Amino acid sequence: MGRRGRRDHPDDGDRALGHRRGTGGLRCRSGRRRGSSRPVQRRRRDRDRRAGQRQLLRHRVEEGDQGRRRPQGQASRDLGTRRLNTALAHVALRKAGLAEKDVKFVTIGGSPERSAALLTGQVDATVIFFADWAAIADRSKDVKLLARMGDLVPAIPDLYYYGKSSYWKENPKVAEAVACANLQANAIIAKDKDAFVDFAAKSIKGSDKKVLASTYDELTKLGNWPTDPEKIMNEGGLDGLVELMIESETLDKKVDTKGLVDLSYLKKAADKGCGETA
Repeated sequence: MGRRGRRDHPDDGDRALGHRRGTGGLRCRSGRRRGSSRPVQRRRRDRDRRAGQRQLLRHRVEEGDQGRRRPQGQASRDLGTRRLNTALAHVALRKAGLAEKDVKFVTIGGSPERSAALLTGQVDATVIFFADWAAIADRSKDVKLLARMGDLVPAIPDLYYYGKSSYWKENPKVAEAVACANLQANAIIAKDKDAFVDFAAKSIKGSDKKVLASTYDELTKLGNWPTDPEKIMNEGGLDGLVELMIESETLDKKVDTKGLVDLSYLKKAADKGCGETA
């Protein structure tokens, strides 16, 4: 539980304490499309880049077409994305043998907005967080899960607690307290599903306990509540994150990730018993 770490790109001099794994996935809509296919938002840059694709013909797919249930089935379709999610979508498409020119990218707000666009047929596929997928999966037989990004890009880090190295050195107790809280929160969540669901339902206005329970089950399968420092922050995943950020134009040059991660505070907290009992 506790406060969510700030998500941002690695920067020289910064060190990350920990992270929570990304849980996004690529979803698609199958069956007949209803309503307008016009994008609800589109950046001018994307509009210019895709000018030659506006007249791209898109065939309608009847109910039960299995091709739409795989990334390969998204050729010549609208794919709703935003920033880093665009890079994740590129990964899914490449692994399915598709190129950027095979789909039309549509820029749409956050994960909830992309979920709504998928349900209403404004896009044919999108990348959303699992909690949003759990909320819409039972609302329409037309939406299908295509891929889990955690499977496509193993160990990709998502949320961090981070700061300047000089600050952590000057305030080691703060760093250890954050690290301990991270371990304790994971231990508490992993131990008691009902407590997590009740806490989350009270903390997140308008949340649905059924959706929260489904989200908990999925994240537990992904090992999302580790108390082993090495599993909380996988250094190897940073290079993959940098490549994704460059591809999504969040970074304009490659960053040397060596030395960005400092596990010493997590290890000290674990040695003191943080994460062993809840």
